[in-house]
Amino acid sequence: MRGLSVAAAARRRGHGPKGRAVSSVSRSSLRRDLSDAFALAVPFFRGASAWVAVPLAAAVIGCQLGLVAVAVRTNLWRNDFFQALQDRDWDRFVLQFWVYSAIGVALIGLTVAQQYLTQWLLIRWRSFLTERLLGNWLREGARPRSGMDGATDNPDQRVAEDTRLFATHVIGLTTGLVGSLASLASFAVILWGLSASVPLIAFGARYEVPGYLLWAAILYAAVGTWLTHAIGRHLIPLNFWQERREADFRYALVHARDHREPIALARGEAAERRILSERFAELVRNWYRLIARSALLGIFTGTYRHYALFFPYLVMSPLYFAGGMAFGALMQAGSAFNEVRNALSYFVTVYPRIAELAAATERLGGFERASVGMRTAALPRRAEGHARLQSKDLEVFDERGQVLARLESVSVGPGERILIVGPSGSGKTSLVRAWAGIAPRWRGEIRSSASNMLILSERPYLPLGSLRSVLSYPGATAAVPESALDKALEAVGLERLRSALDSLEWRDTLSTGERQRLAFARALIVQPDLLILDEATTGLDELAEGQMYGAMANGLNECSIISLMTSARLSSLHDRVLHL
Repeated sequence: MRGLSVAAAARRRGHGPKGRAVSSVSRSSLRRDLSDAFALAVPFFRGASAWVAVPLAAAVIGCQLGLVAVAVRTNLWRNDFFQALQDRDWDRFVLQFWVYSAIGVALIGLTVAQQYLTQWLLIRWRSFLTERLLGNWLREGARPRSGMDGATDNPDQRVAEDTRLFATHVIGLTTGLVGSLASLASFAVILWGLSASVPLIAFGARYEVPGYLLWAAILYAAVGTWLTHAIGRHLIPLNFWQERREADFRYALVHARDHREPIALARGEAAERRILSERFAELVRNWYRLIARSALLGIFTGTYRHYALFFPYLVMSPLYFAGGMAFGALMQAGSAFNEVRNALSYFVTVYPRIAELAAATERLGGFERASVGMRTAALPRRAEGHARLQSKDLEVFDERGQVLARLESVSVGPGERILIVGPSGSGKTSLVRAWAGIAPRWRGEIRSSASNMLILSERPYLPLGSLRSVLSYPGATAAVPESALDKALEAVGLERLRSALDSLEWRDTLSTGERQRLAFARALIVQPDLLILDEATTGLDELAEGQMYGAMANGLNECSIISLMTSARLSSLHDRVLHL
Protein backbone atom coordinates (compact mmCIF):
# COMPACT_ATOMS: atom_id res chain seq x y z
CA MET A 1 0.00 0.00 0.00
CA ARG A 2 1.39 3.39 -0.97
CA GLY A 3 0.82 5.18 2.35
CA LEU A 4 2.44 2.49 4.43
CA SER A 5 5.34 2.03 2.05
CA VAL A 6 6.06 5.72 2.45
CA ALA A 7 5.77 5.35 6.20
CA ALA A 8 8.13 2.39 6.17
CA ALA A 9 10.61 4.35 4.10
CA ALA A 10 10.35 7.19 6.59
CA ARG A 11 11.13 4.82 9.45
CA ARG A 12 14.17 3.45 7.60
CA ARG A 13 15.50 7.00 7.17
CA GLY A 14 14.86 7.78 10.80
CA HIS A 15 11.80 9.98 10.19
CA GLY A 16 8.45 9.72 11.89
CA PRO A 17 5.13 11.06 10.71
CA LYS A 18 6.55 14.55 11.08
CA GLY A 19 9.31 13.87 8.57
CA ARG A 20 9.58 15.04 5.04
CA ALA A 21 8.39 11.70 3.61
CA VAL A 22 4.84 12.10 4.93
CA SER A 23 4.63 15.82 5.64
CA SER A 24 2.56 16.88 2.67
CA VAL A 25 0.30 15.60 -0.05
CA SER A 26 1.78 15.23 -3.52
CA ARG A 27 -0.16 15.50 -6.74
CA SER A 28 0.27 11.78 -7.39
CA SER A 29 -1.08 10.91 -3.94
CA LEU A 30 -4.02 13.27 -4.48
CA ARG A 31 -4.81 11.57 -7.79
CA ARG A 32 -4.54 8.18 -6.12
CA ASP A 33 -6.87 9.24 -3.30
CA LEU A 34 -9.42 10.62 -5.77
CA SER A 35 -9.20 7.43 -7.81
CA ASP A 36 -9.69 5.32 -4.67
CA ALA A 37 -12.63 7.47 -3.58
CA PHE A 38 -14.39 6.99 -6.91
CA ALA A 39 -13.61 3.26 -6.90
CA LEU A 40 -15.20 2.95 -3.46
CA ALA A 41 -18.19 5.20 -4.18
CA VAL A 42 -19.31 4.49 -7.74
CA PRO A 43 -20.24 0.77 -7.34
CA PHE A 44 -22.69 1.65 -4.57
CA PHE A 45 -24.62 3.97 -6.88
CA ARG A 46 -24.39 1.78 -9.98
CA GLY A 47 -24.77 -1.78 -8.77
CA ALA A 48 -27.64 -3.74 -7.29
CA SER A 49 -27.93 -1.23 -4.45
CA ALA A 50 -28.56 1.69 -6.82
CA TRP A 51 -32.35 1.37 -6.54
CA VAL A 52 -32.20 2.60 -2.95
CA ALA A 53 -28.87 4.49 -2.95
CA VAL A 54 -29.70 6.93 -5.74
CA PRO A 55 -33.16 7.96 -4.41
CA LEU A 56 -31.75 8.38 -0.89
CA ALA A 57 -28.84 10.49 -2.13
CA ALA A 58 -31.19 12.57 -4.26
CA ALA A 59 -33.50 13.09 -1.27
CA VAL A 60 -30.60 14.20 0.95
CA ILE A 61 -29.39 16.67 -1.69
CA GLY A 62 -32.99 17.82 -2.24
CA CYS A 63 -33.29 18.62 1.47
CA GLN A 64 -30.03 20.56 1.27
CA LEU A 65 -31.32 22.61 -1.65
CA GLY A 66 -34.51 23.19 0.30
CA LEU A 67 -32.44 24.52 3.20
CA VAL A 68 -30.69 26.91 0.80
CA ALA A 69 -34.10 28.13 -0.38
CA VAL A 70 -35.08 28.69 3.25
CA ALA A 71 -31.85 30.66 3.78
CA VAL A 72 -32.64 32.85 0.76
CA ARG A 73 -36.14 33.51 2.08
CA THR A 74 -34.68 34.33 5.50
CA ASN A 75 -32.34 36.85 3.87
CA LEU A 76 -35.27 38.59 2.19
CA TRP A 77 -37.15 38.51 5.50
CA ARG A 78 -34.27 40.31 7.23
CA ASN A 79 -34.73 43.32 4.99
CA ASP A 80 -38.49 43.49 5.67
CA PHE A 81 -38.14 42.80 9.40
CA PHE A 82 -35.42 45.34 10.21
CA GLN A 83 -37.01 47.91 7.95
CA ALA A 84 -40.27 47.46 9.90
CA LEU A 85 -38.32 48.08 13.10
CA GLN A 86 -36.73 51.21 11.70
CA ASP A 87 -40.11 52.51 10.43
CA ARG A 88 -41.85 51.48 13.68
CA ASP A 89 -44.55 49.78 11.53
CA TRP A 90 -46.43 47.51 13.98
CA ASP A 91 -48.63 45.71 11.43
CA ARG A 92 -45.67 44.96 9.21
CA PHE A 93 -43.68 43.79 12.25
CA VAL A 94 -46.43 41.31 13.25
CA LEU A 95 -46.68 40.04 9.69
CA GLN A 96 -42.93 39.39 9.62
CA PHE A 97 -43.23 37.47 12.88
CA TRP A 98 -45.66 35.04 11.26
CA VAL A 99 -43.47 34.82 8.16
CA TYR A 100 -40.53 33.92 10.41
CA SER A 101 -42.62 31.22 12.12
CA ALA A 102 -43.43 29.64 8.75
CA ILE A 103 -39.75 29.77 7.81
CA GLY A 104 -38.92 28.03 11.11
CA VAL A 105 -41.36 25.18 10.38
CA ALA A 106 -39.76 24.62 6.97
CA LEU A 107 -36.25 24.84 8.43
CA ILE A 108 -36.90 22.33 11.22
CA GLY A 109 -38.75 19.91 8.94
CA LEU A 110 -36.04 19.92 6.28
CA THR A 111 -33.24 19.61 8.87
CA VAL A 112 -34.81 16.61 10.60
CA ALA A 113 -35.68 14.94 7.29
CA GLN A 114 -32.14 15.41 6.03
CA GLN A 115 -30.62 13.96 9.21
CA TYR A 116 -32.91 10.92 9.04
CA LEU A 117 -32.25 10.26 5.35
CA THR A 118 -28.52 10.83 5.79
CA GLN A 119 -28.32 8.22 8.56
CA TRP A 120 -30.30 5.80 6.43
CA LEU A 121 -27.99 6.36 3.46
CA LEU A 122 -24.95 6.06 5.73
CA ILE A 123 -25.83 2.62 7.10
CA ARG A 124 -26.72 1.33 3.63
CA TRP A 125 -23.41 2.55 2.22
CA ARG A 126 -21.43 1.26 5.18
CA SER A 127 -23.11 -2.15 4.80
CA PHE A 128 -22.23 -2.20 1.12
CA LEU A 129 -18.59 -1.30 1.75
CA THR A 130 -18.28 -3.80 4.58
CA GLU A 131 -19.66 -6.65 2.48
CA ARG A 132 -17.42 -5.71 -0.42
CA LEU A 133 -14.23 -5.50 1.63
CA LEU A 134 -15.00 -8.69 3.54
CA GLY A 135 -15.80 -10.42 0.27
CA ASN A 136 -12.39 -9.51 -1.18
CA TRP A 137 -10.44 -10.16 2.02
CA LEU A 138 -12.07 -13.50 2.89
CA ARG A 139 -13.08 -14.68 -0.56
CA GLU A 140 -13.01 -18.42 -1.12
CA GLY A 141 -9.72 -19.63 -2.46
CA ALA A 142 -7.82 -16.41 -1.66
CA ARG A 143 -4.30 -17.34 -0.68
CA PRO A 144 -3.17 -15.63 2.52
CA ARG A 145 0.37 -14.33 2.53
CA SER A 146 2.64 -12.94 5.18
CA GLY A 147 2.94 -9.57 3.43
CA MET A 148 -0.77 -8.97 3.63
CA ASP A 149 -0.73 -7.71 7.18
CA GLY A 150 2.43 -5.71 6.61
CA ALA A 151 0.93 -3.96 3.61
CA THR A 152 -2.44 -3.40 5.23
CA ASP A 153 -2.09 -3.07 8.95
CA ASN A 154 -5.11 -3.70 11.17
CA PRO A 155 -7.70 -4.91 8.64
CA ASP A 156 -10.25 -4.99 11.47
CA GLN A 157 -9.98 -1.23 11.83
CA ARG A 158 -10.28 -0.67 8.11
CA VAL A 159 -13.46 -2.69 7.83
CA ALA A 160 -15.06 -1.50 11.08
CA GLU A 161 -13.92 2.12 11.39
CA ASP A 162 -12.68 3.42 8.05
CA THR A 163 -15.82 2.40 6.18
CA ARG A 164 -17.85 4.46 8.64
CA LEU A 165 -15.53 7.45 8.35
CA PHE A 166 -15.47 7.25 4.55
CA ALA A 167 -19.24 7.06 4.10
CA THR A 168 -19.90 9.71 6.76
CA HIS A 169 -17.45 12.23 5.34
CA VAL A 170 -18.33 11.65 1.69
CA ILE A 171 -22.03 12.16 2.38
CA GLY A 172 -21.44 15.17 4.63
CA LEU A 173 -18.86 16.84 2.39
CA THR A 174 -20.81 16.23 -0.82
CA THR A 175 -24.03 17.54 0.70
CA GLY A 176 -22.20 20.57 2.07
CA LEU A 177 -20.54 21.24 -1.29
CA VAL A 178 -23.87 21.11 -3.13
CA GLY A 179 -25.37 23.45 -0.53
CA SER A 180 -22.42 25.83 -0.82
CA LEU A 181 -22.66 25.96 -4.62
CA ALA A 182 -26.40 26.58 -4.44
CA SER A 183 -25.90 29.27 -1.77
CA LEU A 184 -23.18 30.90 -3.84
CA ALA A 185 -25.38 31.03 -6.93
CA SER A 186 -28.40 32.31 -5.00
CA PHE A 187 -26.76 34.91 -2.79
CA ALA A 188 -24.29 36.09 -5.44
CA VAL A 189 -27.31 37.33 -7.41
CA ILE A 190 -28.65 39.11 -4.31
CA LEU A 191 -25.26 40.61 -3.47
CA TRP A 192 -24.70 41.75 -7.04
CA GLY A 193 -28.08 43.46 -7.05
CA LEU A 194 -27.39 45.19 -3.74
CA SER A 195 -23.99 46.33 -5.04
CA ALA A 196 -25.67 47.91 -8.05
CA SER A 197 -28.05 49.91 -5.84
CA VAL A 198 -25.42 50.83 -3.25
CA PRO A 199 -22.27 52.60 -4.52
CA LEU A 200 -18.86 52.15 -2.91
CA ILE A 201 -17.65 54.99 -0.70
CA ALA A 202 -13.95 55.25 0.10
CA PHE A 203 -12.08 58.25 1.52
CA GLY A 204 -15.12 60.44 1.01
CA ALA A 205 -15.50 59.61 -2.70
CA ARG A 206 -18.30 57.59 -4.35
CA TYR A 207 -17.41 54.88 -6.87
CA GLU A 208 -19.68 52.85 -9.13
CA VAL A 209 -18.10 49.36 -8.99
CA PRO A 210 -20.42 46.64 -10.35
CA GLY A 211 -20.76 43.83 -7.81
CA TYR A 212 -18.08 45.19 -5.48
CA LEU A 213 -19.65 43.43 -2.47
CA LEU A 214 -19.43 40.12 -4.33
CA TRP A 215 -15.79 40.72 -5.31
CA ALA A 216 -14.94 41.63 -1.71
CA ALA A 217 -16.46 38.35 -0.50
CA ILE A 218 -14.56 36.37 -3.15
CA LEU A 219 -11.24 38.03 -2.26
CA TYR A 220 -11.77 37.46 1.47
CA ALA A 221 -12.64 33.78 0.96
CA ALA A 222 -9.79 33.14 -1.51
CA VAL A 223 -7.15 34.45 0.87
CA GLY A 224 -8.67 32.44 3.73
CA THR A 225 -8.80 29.21 1.71
CA TRP A 226 -5.18 29.52 0.58
CA LEU A 227 -3.92 30.16 4.11
CA THR A 228 -6.03 27.31 5.48
CA HIS A 229 -4.51 24.84 3.03
CA ALA A 230 -1.01 26.09 3.78
CA ILE A 231 -1.56 25.47 7.49
CA GLY A 232 -3.75 22.37 7.38
CA ARG A 233 -2.20 20.22 4.64
CA HIS A 234 -0.03 18.49 7.25
CA LEU A 235 -3.14 17.14 8.97
CA ILE A 236 -3.66 14.41 6.34
CA PRO A 237 -0.49 12.37 7.08
CA LEU A 238 -0.85 13.07 10.81
CA ASN A 239 -4.41 11.70 10.77
CA PHE A 240 -3.20 8.66 8.82
CA TRP A 241 -0.54 7.90 11.42
CA GLN A 242 -2.87 8.57 14.34
CA GLU A 243 -5.41 6.03 13.11
CA ARG A 244 -2.65 3.49 12.63
CA ARG A 245 -1.26 4.08 16.13
CA GLU A 246 -4.74 3.81 17.66
CA ALA A 247 -5.35 0.52 15.86
CA ASP A 248 -1.94 -0.87 16.84
CA PHE A 249 -2.63 -0.06 20.48
CA ARG A 250 -6.09 -1.66 20.35
CA TYR A 251 -4.61 -4.77 18.75
CA ALA A 252 -1.98 -5.04 21.49
CA LEU A 253 -4.69 -4.75 24.16
CA VAL A 254 -6.77 -7.49 22.51
CA HIS A 255 -3.67 -9.66 22.15
CA ALA A 256 -2.89 -9.28 25.86
CA ARG A 257 -6.50 -10.07 26.75
CA ASP A 258 -6.60 -13.21 24.62
CA HIS A 259 -3.28 -14.49 26.03
CA ARG A 260 -3.61 -13.42 29.65
CA GLU A 261 -3.13 -16.99 30.97
CA PRO A 262 0.15 -17.66 29.07
CA ILE A 263 1.32 -14.19 30.14
CA ALA A 264 0.58 -15.02 33.78
CA LEU A 265 2.33 -18.39 33.53
CA ALA A 266 5.42 -16.74 32.05
CA ARG A 267 5.32 -13.97 34.68
CA GLY A 268 5.23 -11.56 31.77
CA GLU A 269 2.93 -8.91 33.18
CA ALA A 270 5.69 -6.30 33.44
CA ALA A 271 6.89 -7.02 29.91
CA GLU A 272 3.36 -6.75 28.53
CA ARG A 273 2.86 -3.46 30.36
CA ARG A 274 6.10 -2.23 28.80
CA ILE A 275 4.95 -3.25 25.32
CA LEU A 276 1.56 -1.59 25.78
CA SER A 277 3.17 1.53 27.25
CA GLU A 278 5.54 1.81 24.29
CA ARG A 279 2.70 1.57 21.79
CA PHE A 280 0.65 4.07 23.73
CA ALA A 281 3.64 6.42 23.90
CA GLU A 282 3.87 6.33 20.09
CA LEU A 283 0.19 7.17 19.94
CA VAL A 284 0.65 10.08 22.35
CA ARG A 285 3.65 11.51 20.49
CA ASN A 286 1.75 11.64 17.21
CA TRP A 287 -1.30 12.97 19.07
CA TYR A 288 0.67 15.97 20.34
CA ARG A 289 1.81 16.74 16.79
CA LEU A 290 -1.75 16.39 15.57
CA ILE A 291 -3.30 18.64 18.19
CA ALA A 292 -0.57 21.25 17.74
CA ARG A 293 -1.28 21.46 14.02
CA SER A 294 -5.05 21.38 14.67
CA ALA A 295 -4.69 24.19 17.21
CA LEU A 296 -2.79 26.32 14.71
CA LEU A 297 -5.46 25.69 12.10
CA GLY A 298 -8.18 26.37 14.67
CA ILE A 299 -6.63 29.73 15.59
CA PHE A 300 -6.68 30.83 11.98
CA THR A 301 -10.13 29.52 11.06
CA GLY A 302 -11.64 30.90 14.28
CA THR A 303 -10.12 34.31 13.59
CA TYR A 304 -11.27 34.11 9.98
CA ARG A 305 -14.86 33.30 10.93
CA HIS A 306 -15.01 35.85 13.75
CA TYR A 307 -13.92 38.84 11.68
CA ALA A 308 -15.89 37.69 8.65
CA LEU A 309 -19.10 38.58 10.52
CA PHE A 310 -17.93 42.19 10.90
CA PHE A 311 -16.17 42.63 7.56
CA PRO A 312 -19.24 43.33 5.33
CA TYR A 313 -20.60 45.93 7.72
CA LEU A 314 -17.18 47.59 7.75
CA VAL A 315 -17.26 47.77 3.94
CA MET A 316 -20.79 49.26 3.86
CA SER A 317 -20.57 51.48 6.98
CA PRO A 318 -19.45 54.70 5.18
CA LEU A 319 -22.53 54.63 2.97
CA TYR A 320 -24.89 53.79 5.83
CA PHE A 321 -23.61 56.53 8.11
CA ALA A 322 -23.74 58.97 5.20
CA GLY A 323 -27.47 58.24 4.98
CA GLY A 324 -27.33 56.57 1.59
CA MET A 325 -28.42 53.10 2.76
CA ALA A 326 -31.46 51.91 4.75
CA PHE A 327 -31.00 49.80 7.88
CA GLY A 328 -32.92 46.86 6.41
CA ALA A 329 -30.76 46.88 3.27
CA LEU A 330 -27.65 46.96 5.46
CA MET A 331 -28.75 43.90 7.41
CA GLN A 332 -29.77 42.06 4.23
CA ALA A 333 -26.48 42.87 2.52
CA GLY A 334 -24.50 41.76 5.58
CA SER A 335 -26.41 38.47 5.68
CA ALA A 336 -26.00 37.89 1.93
CA PHE A 337 -22.27 38.72 2.14
CA ASN A 338 -21.75 36.17 4.90
CA GLU A 339 -23.70 33.53 2.99
CA VAL A 340 -21.50 34.06 -0.07
CA ARG A 341 -18.39 34.14 2.10
CA ASN A 342 -19.47 30.89 3.81
CA ALA A 343 -20.06 29.24 0.45
CA LEU A 344 -16.68 30.34 -0.88
CA SER A 345 -15.00 29.40 2.40
CA TYR A 346 -16.40 25.89 2.35
CA PHE A 347 -12.99 24.23 2.24
CA VAL A 348 -11.77 26.44 5.08
CA THR A 349 -14.46 25.13 7.46
CA VAL A 350 -14.31 21.46 6.42
CA TYR A 351 -10.54 21.06 6.02
CA PRO A 352 -10.11 18.84 9.10
CA ARG A 353 -12.83 16.52 7.78
CA ILE A 354 -11.19 16.48 4.35
CA ALA A 355 -7.95 15.43 6.03
CA GLU A 356 -9.74 12.59 7.85
CA LEU A 357 -11.46 11.52 4.62
CA ALA A 358 -8.17 11.49 2.71
CA ALA A 359 -6.55 9.31 5.36
CA ALA A 360 -9.52 6.91 5.48
CA THR A 361 -9.63 6.73 1.66
CA GLU A 362 -5.92 5.95 1.53
CA ARG A 363 -6.30 3.14 4.05
CA LEU A 364 -9.39 1.65 2.41
CA GLY A 365 -7.94 1.92 -1.09
CA GLY A 366 -4.71 0.23 -0.05
CA PHE A 367 -6.59 -2.49 1.80
CA GLU A 368 -8.82 -3.24 -1.19
CA ARG A 369 -5.89 -3.33 -3.61
CA ALA A 370 -3.99 -5.70 -1.34
CA SER A 371 -7.07 -7.89 -0.84
CA VAL A 372 -7.87 -8.09 -4.54
CA GLY A 373 -4.18 -8.69 -5.23
CA MET A 374 -4.09 -11.84 -3.10
CA ARG A 375 -3.51 -14.75 -5.40
CA THR A 376 -6.19 -17.38 -5.66
CA ALA A 377 -5.10 -20.74 -4.35
CA ALA A 378 -4.12 -23.09 -7.14
CA LEU A 379 -6.34 -26.14 -6.82
CA PRO A 380 -4.64 -29.52 -7.22
CA ARG A 381 -5.35 -31.36 -10.45
CA ARG A 382 -7.66 -34.32 -10.47
CA ALA A 383 -6.01 -37.42 -9.03
CA GLU A 384 -5.65 -40.50 -11.13
CA GLY A 385 -7.64 -43.60 -10.22
CA HIS A 386 -9.21 -43.59 -6.78
CA ALA A 387 -6.46 -41.78 -4.89
CA ARG A 388 -7.71 -39.04 -2.58
CA LEU A 389 -4.36 -37.23 -2.67
CA GLN A 390 -1.18 -37.68 -4.71
CA SER A 391 1.97 -35.59 -4.66
CA LYS A 392 5.26 -36.23 -6.41
CA ASP A 393 8.67 -34.54 -6.13
CA LEU A 394 7.13 -31.86 -3.95
CA GLU A 395 9.32 -28.98 -2.76
CA VAL A 396 7.97 -26.03 -0.76
CA PHE A 397 9.78 -22.68 -0.57
CA ASP A 398 9.38 -19.49 1.42
CA GLU A 399 9.11 -16.01 -0.14
CA ARG A 400 12.92 -15.78 -0.38
CA GLY A 401 13.28 -19.10 -2.20
CA GLN A 402 14.57 -21.09 0.77
CA VAL A 403 13.49 -24.75 0.78
CA LEU A 404 11.11 -25.46 3.65
CA ALA A 405 10.14 -29.07 2.93
CA ARG A 406 10.72 -31.93 0.49
CA LEU A 407 8.66 -35.08 -0.11
CA GLU A 408 9.40 -37.46 -2.96
CA SER A 409 6.06 -39.19 -3.29
CA VAL A 410 2.85 -39.88 -1.41
CA SER A 411 -0.48 -41.36 -2.46
CA VAL A 412 -3.42 -42.11 -0.20
CA GLY A 413 -6.52 -44.03 -1.28
CA PRO A 414 -10.05 -44.18 0.18
CA GLY A 415 -10.00 -45.30 3.80
CA GLU A 416 -6.20 -45.52 3.87
CA ARG A 417 -4.15 -44.09 6.74
CA ILE A 418 -0.62 -42.78 6.23
CA LEU A 419 1.76 -41.52 8.91
CA ILE A 420 4.47 -39.03 7.85
CA VAL A 421 7.22 -38.71 10.47
CA GLY A 422 9.74 -35.90 10.64
CA PRO A 423 11.58 -33.98 13.34
CA SER A 424 10.50 -30.53 14.40
CA GLY A 425 11.38 -28.01 11.70
CA SER A 426 11.42 -30.55 8.87
CA GLY A 427 8.57 -28.78 7.05
CA LYS A 428 5.53 -30.89 7.88
CA THR A 429 3.26 -27.85 8.13
CA SER A 430 4.69 -26.50 4.86
CA LEU A 431 3.64 -29.70 3.12
CA VAL A 432 0.12 -29.31 4.49
CA ARG A 433 -0.01 -25.74 3.16
CA ALA A 434 1.05 -26.92 -0.27
CA TRP A 435 -1.62 -29.64 -0.31
CA ALA A 436 -4.18 -27.04 0.72
CA GLY A 437 -3.01 -24.67 -2.01
CA ILE A 438 -1.93 -21.82 0.26
CA ALA A 439 1.86 -22.26 0.25
CA PRO A 440 3.54 -19.14 -1.14
CA ARG A 441 5.79 -21.13 -3.50
CA TRP A 442 6.09 -24.79 -4.32
CA ARG A 443 7.28 -27.07 -7.09
CA GLY A 444 6.22 -30.54 -8.07
CA GLU A 445 2.92 -32.25 -8.75
CA ILE A 446 -0.21 -32.33 -6.55
CA ARG A 447 -3.38 -34.15 -7.51
CA SER A 448 -6.52 -34.71 -5.44
CA SER A 449 -9.94 -36.25 -5.86
CA ALA A 450 -11.14 -35.14 -2.41
CA SER A 451 -14.30 -33.06 -2.48
CA ASN A 452 -14.26 -32.34 1.25
CA MET A 453 -10.80 -31.97 2.77
CA LEU A 454 -10.40 -31.07 6.45
CA ILE A 455 -7.13 -30.09 8.11
CA LEU A 456 -6.65 -30.17 11.89
CA SER A 457 -3.57 -28.41 13.22
CA GLU A 458 -1.76 -28.43 16.55
CA ARG A 459 -3.64 -25.31 17.60
CA PRO A 460 -7.14 -25.84 16.21
CA TYR A 461 -9.08 -22.78 15.12
CA LEU A 462 -12.22 -22.24 17.17
CA PRO A 463 -14.43 -19.53 15.64
CA LEU A 464 -16.46 -17.03 17.63
CA GLY A 465 -19.95 -18.00 18.72
CA SER A 466 -21.66 -20.73 20.66
CA LEU A 467 -20.22 -24.21 21.03
CA ARG A 468 -22.95 -25.45 18.68
CA SER A 469 -21.75 -23.11 15.92
CA VAL A 470 -18.12 -24.13 16.55
CA LEU A 471 -18.95 -27.82 16.06
CA SER A 472 -20.90 -27.03 12.88
CA TYR A 473 -18.23 -24.75 11.42
CA PRO A 474 -17.94 -23.98 8.53
CA GLY A 475 -21.43 -25.27 7.82
CA ALA A 476 -24.75 -23.88 9.01
CA THR A 477 -25.69 -24.60 12.61
CA ALA A 478 -29.29 -25.48 11.77
CA ALA A 479 -28.14 -28.20 9.37
CA VAL A 480 -26.66 -30.35 12.16
CA PRO A 481 -29.17 -32.31 14.31
CA GLU A 482 -28.83 -32.36 18.09
CA SER A 483 -28.22 -36.10 18.09
CA ALA A 484 -25.18 -35.74 15.83
CA LEU A 485 -23.67 -33.13 18.16
CA ASP A 486 -24.24 -35.34 21.21
CA LYS A 487 -22.79 -38.39 19.47
CA ALA A 488 -19.65 -36.49 18.36
CA LEU A 489 -19.00 -35.08 21.84
CA GLU A 490 -19.42 -38.49 23.40
CA ALA A 491 -17.04 -40.08 20.88
CA VAL A 492 -14.22 -37.71 21.82
CA GLY A 493 -14.85 -37.80 25.57
CA LEU A 494 -16.42 -34.35 25.96
CA GLU A 495 -19.85 -35.40 27.21
CA ARG A 496 -19.73 -32.70 29.87
CA LEU A 497 -20.09 -30.02 27.17
CA ARG A 498 -23.54 -31.18 26.09
CA SER A 499 -25.18 -28.67 28.44
CA ALA A 500 -23.01 -25.83 27.08
CA LEU A 501 -23.90 -26.14 23.39
CA ASP A 502 -25.59 -22.74 23.34
CA SER A 503 -23.18 -21.08 25.76
CA LEU A 504 -20.80 -18.29 24.76
CA GLU A 505 -18.60 -18.71 27.84
CA TRP A 506 -17.12 -22.13 27.08
CA ARG A 507 -13.86 -20.99 25.46
CA ASP A 508 -11.83 -20.22 28.61
CA THR A 509 -12.77 -23.49 30.27
CA LEU A 510 -11.03 -25.77 27.76
CA SER A 511 -7.45 -27.02 27.97
CA THR A 512 -5.26 -27.50 24.90
CA GLY A 513 -6.10 -31.21 24.83
CA GLU A 514 -9.83 -30.51 25.10
CA ARG A 515 -9.60 -28.03 22.24
CA GLN A 516 -7.96 -30.72 20.14
CA ARG A 517 -10.70 -33.19 21.12
CA LEU A 518 -13.26 -30.59 20.07
CA ALA A 519 -11.58 -30.35 16.67
CA PHE A 520 -11.91 -34.12 16.26
CA ALA A 521 -15.59 -33.83 17.18
CA ARG A 522 -15.97 -31.29 14.40
CA ALA A 523 -14.36 -33.77 11.99
CA LEU A 524 -17.00 -36.37 12.92
CA ILE A 525 -19.74 -33.85 12.12
CA VAL A 526 -18.20 -32.48 8.91
CA GLN A 527 -17.53 -36.03 7.58
CA PRO A 528 -14.56 -35.21 5.28
CA ASP A 529 -13.31 -37.67 2.68
CA LEU A 530 -9.70 -36.55 3.34
CA LEU A 531 -8.51 -35.69 6.86
CA ILE A 532 -5.01 -34.25 7.39
CA LEU A 533 -3.76 -34.16 10.98
CA ASP A 534 -0.79 -31.82 11.47
CA GLU A 535 0.47 -32.56 15.01
CA ALA A 536 -3.21 -32.50 15.95
CA THR A 537 -2.80 -34.61 19.13
CA THR A 538 0.17 -32.96 20.88
CA GLY A 539 -2.01 -32.01 23.85
CA LEU A 540 -3.14 -35.62 24.41
CA ASP A 541 -1.43 -38.60 25.97
CA GLU A 542 -0.92 -41.79 23.95
CA LEU A 543 -4.08 -43.41 25.28
CA ALA A 544 -6.18 -40.40 24.35
CA GLU A 545 -4.51 -40.27 20.93
CA GLY A 546 -5.55 -43.86 20.33
CA GLN A 547 -9.12 -42.98 21.39
CA MET A 548 -9.24 -40.12 18.88
CA TYR A 549 -8.00 -42.31 16.04
CA GLY A 550 -10.47 -45.02 17.06
CA ALA A 551 -13.28 -42.45 16.95
CA MET A 552 -12.16 -41.44 13.44
CA ALA A 553 -12.06 -45.07 12.30
CA ASN A 554 -15.58 -45.72 13.62
CA GLY A 555 -17.13 -42.42 12.56
CA LEU A 556 -15.41 -41.78 9.22
CA ASN A 557 -15.81 -44.94 7.16
CA GLU A 558 -14.17 -44.16 3.82
CA CYS A 559 -12.18 -41.15 5.00
CA SER A 560 -8.49 -41.09 4.04
CA ILE A 561 -6.21 -39.89 6.85
CA ILE A 562 -2.71 -38.38 6.62
CA SER A 563 -1.04 -37.85 9.99
CA LEU A 564 2.10 -35.75 10.39
CA MET A 565 4.04 -36.29 13.64
CA THR A 566 7.52 -35.97 15.13
CA SER A 567 7.62 -39.68 16.09
CA ALA A 568 6.20 -43.00 14.92
CA ARG A 569 4.46 -43.73 18.23
CA LEU A 570 1.13 -44.41 16.50
CA SER A 571 2.54 -46.37 13.58
CA SER A 572 0.39 -49.40 14.49
CA LEU A 573 -2.73 -47.35 13.81
CA HIS A 574 -1.63 -46.50 10.25
CA ASP A 575 -1.27 -48.53 7.10
CA ARG A 576 2.04 -46.99 6.02
CA VAL A 577 4.78 -44.84 7.52
CA LEU A 578 6.86 -42.32 5.53
CA HIS A 579 9.88 -40.42 6.82
CA LEU A 580 10.95 -36.91 5.89
